[in-house]
Amino acid sequence: MTTNNMTTATHNALKIRQETVIVKGHDYKRWVVDLGVTQAGKRERKTFASEAKAQKFIRQHRKDQARWAGRQVVLERKIGEDADRLSNDHLRDAIVALEILHGGATLTEAAKFFAEHTVLPGNKRTVAELATDFVQTKIAAGRRPDSIRDMRARLGMLTRDFQDTPVNEITALDLERWLDARSAKGVHRLNFRQVFQNFFNFGIKRGVCRINPATAIEKPSIDEKIPSILTTAAAEKLMLTAHNKSPEMVPYFAIAIFAGIRPTELRKLDWSCVDLNARRIRVVPETAKKRRMRYVDISENLVAWLSPHKQEEGLISSSRKYFDYVKKEAGIDWEPDILRHSFGSYHLARHDNAALTSLQMGHMRTDVLFNHYRDLVTRQDADKFWGILPPKQQ
Repeated sequence: MTTNNMTTATHNALKIRQETVIVKGHDYKRWVVDLGVTQAGKRERKTFASEAKAQKFIRQHRKDQARWAGRQVVLERKIGEDADRLSNDHLRDAIVALEILHGGATLTEAAKFFAEHTVLPGNKRTVAELATDFVQTKIAAGRRPDSIRDMRARLGMLTRDFQDTPVNEITALDLERWLDARSAKGVHRLNFRQVFQNFFNFGIKRGVCRINPATAIEKPSIDEKIPSILTTAAAEKLMLTAHNKSPEMVPYFAIAIFAGIRPTELRKLDWSCVDLNARRIRVVPETAKKRRMRYVDISENLVAWLSPHKQEEGLISSSRKYFDYVKKEAGIDWEPDILRHSFGSYHLARHDNAALTSLQMGHMRTDVLFNHYRDLVTRQDADKFWGILPPKQQ
C-alpha cells in the first residue's frame, strides 16, 4: 500500500489533508484531520471517508474547545475568588500539610480520609460498648433468640480482640486479617461479614463511625452443594430406631422427615397446631423462620406415626440427648438439615410440583428448590419413602 498527499486545507488551526491510498492496484481517497501535537508529544490524527464528515468533526471539535475554554475562565475566576478568602494562616497550614503528605495524597484526599475515620469527641465509642448497645437494640426490636445468640457470639469474638478500640478506627484490613487469623472461609466467613455489616451500619446510625469497613471485605464465593438426603432404607431405619429405642422422640423425627419442618420451628411446635383430622400442621408466625403463617400437609404415613402419640396441647418432645441417642443407634451418616432435605427431595419426586413443595417448606421462590432437589430421587424411591409405616401397620 502507498499513500500520496494531494491537497491540504486549514480550518482554524485544524488541518484537513486529502490522501489517495493505493490498495492492490485500486485508488481510495480519504480525508485526514491533523489535531496537532498532544501532551504526550505525539501527533493526533482522525481519518474520514469523506470531506463532509471531516468538516463535521472539525465543527464539533471547535464547539467542544469553546466550551472547555469557557469552563476554564469560570474555574479560574472561581479559584481566584476562593483564594481571596484564604488567610495567611490557611496558606501556611496548606503548605505544611502538603509537606507532611510528601506527594502521597492531595489535601482533598487527606481531608476525606480524616472525615471518614474521625468523629466528634462526644461520639467516641469502643467496640465493646457499641456491641452491647447493638445486641440490646436487636432484642428490643424482637429479633429471634437464635439470631441474637449468633450476633452475640460473633461480636463477642470480635470484642475480645478489639474491646477498647474506638469503632471509627476499625478498618476493612483489620477485619480481613482478623478473619484470616481464624481461618474463616466460605459460609463461615460470609456469616461474619453479614453480622459485621449490620454492626457497623448500626454504628453509622448512632454517629460513632462514618463508614462501614465491613462492606469492603471481599465477599467469599460459595460453591453450590448438593443436599445430603436419607435413602429410603436409612429413613425407615431411623424411624424404627426411634420407635424401638426412644418412643417419645417419634413425633419429632416423623414431623421433621415427613413434613419437612425446620428444627427451629419444630422445637417450638405445639400439639395444638397438629390437626390429624384436617391433615395439616399450622406453623404460626411466632415460630416460623420468615414470620409468616403457613400450613403443612400431613401425609398418610405421618398420620400413622403421630396417632399413637397425639396430645391436645404441649410442645413436641425434642430432647437433644435422645435425639443424639437415636442418631447414634441408627448408625446414619448425618449432615445438617438432612431430614428437611430428604422431605423436599421425596416430596418433589412424588408430586412433580416445585410450587407445591416450596409452599410446604415455606420458600418464597421455587427456582432454588427446583435446582437443589430435582432428580435426587426417583418416583419409585418416593413411593417407598411415603410408604414407611410403624411396625404394626406395615
